[in-house]
Order: sequence, then structure tokens, then C-alpha cells
Amino acid sequence: AMLVASAVDLRKVGCLTIDPVPSRDQGWGIVQLDRVLRFPWSEFSLTAVDDEYGFTDAADEPMTWTVSATKSRGLKVVLAWTAPPSHSSAVSNLVNDLDLVVQGPDGQTYVGNAFSGGESLAGTSSSDRRNNLEVVWIEHAAVGEWTVTVTPHQIVTGPQPFAVVVTAPITPELIRWPGPG
Repeated sequence: AMLVASAVDLRKVGCLTIDPVPSRDQGWGIVQLDRVLRFPWSEFSLTAVDDEYGFTDAADEPMTWTVSATKSRGLKVVLAWTAPPSHSSAVSNLVNDLDLVVQGPDGQTYVGNAFSGGESLAGTSSSDRRNNLEVVWIEHAAVGEWTVTVTPHQIVTGPQPFAVVVTAPITPELIRWPGPG
């Protein structure tokens, strides 16, 4: 989750002939460590939740957190989990499925992996049902409170732990994460 959170679209560094993220040309982009490590010159902060308990079934309540963005810059939220193994003959290989939804201070919602032109689409309601990594990327995120929600869609084999990483110009004291599960 941290590596994907640090990734920058290669088109932003001059490779204009490739498809935007996420794509088979570049995946989620090139790792840029100053987006996840706290260097003195970096305006980005990283917050991570590693929920080792996770969800036991799809009826569990969603988990919600808020982050306060202090500047109108990029906001990236990454949800990652290691799902149980599937069978080679399965129609869908994603056994446990979690959903990521991010809501901005203006009420717009963004669903994990709903992208167009290298950025998350607002107002989409179609969730990703094939990947165990979901990303929301807003290049010019508004200043204010952003709500991050993780919901269990399908839990065949529980518990399903997960990790959430948020990178943005945020101040750590403004992050409100729930206590241990």
C-alpha cells in the first residue's frame, strides 16, 4: 500500500506516449519516496492503518476515518489486503472483497479504482470486484475534512485484515483513526 501510495504517473515526469495510471504500460506509476517518507522538503505526510483484525464477514459495520487536508494538493488513499487463495477453476479469483470510498468536504464521493485520465472519477458507484488493491487519487483535493470508508463486500474466509495508507498535505494531529478493533 505504501509503494502504490508513493507512485507518480510517468506522464507527469515526461513520458507522454503511455496510458495514464492505472495501466498495463506503467501500473500505478514510478515510486517517489518523498511522498511516503518524511523528508524536510516534502509537503506530503503519510498516515497508515494496519488493521490486523479486519472484518469477519460481509455483515460487519464499515470502518470510517477522517483526514484533514491542509492544502489543495494531491490526496491519495490506498486500500490493500491479502485475500485467501482461490481455485484455478474459479470464475473470479478474488475470494474476499473490500470496498474503498472517499468523500470530500464538498460531499463528492470517489470509489476505489474508478479512474479516467489518471485521476479518480467523482460520483461513480461501481465498485471494483477483481482486485485486492483499491486506490483513490485526487490531484487537486480540496482543503478540509475527507472521510475514508472501508466496507466488507464479501468475506468468504475471515477474518480479513487490511491496510489503508493516505498521503496528502495533512497534519498528523488532525488525523482521527479509530482505536484497535
